[in-house]
Amino acid sequence: MFAGCDAPPEWCDVHHVVHWAHGGPTSCDNGALLCERHHTAVHEGGFTITRDRGTSRWHTRRPDGAEVLSRAGP
Repeated sequence: MFAGCDAPPEWCDVHHVVHWAHGGPTSCDNGALLCERHHTAVHEGGFTITRDRGTSRWHTRRPDGAEVLSRAGP
């Protein structure tokens, strides 16, 4: 779900979009598949992953808030 990442799902881990320690449920609605590199970028590098509510449209943002866009487009 990290913009531009083409890692296959079997190489990914499920990331809690709202961290479980902050009340985020363990559910499909609160999960995003992230490869190890991008999972680390979210937890340690300040990147964020969000999804438009009720849709499958994901957004990746840099620590400064700028959206990371996939080369293939949104």
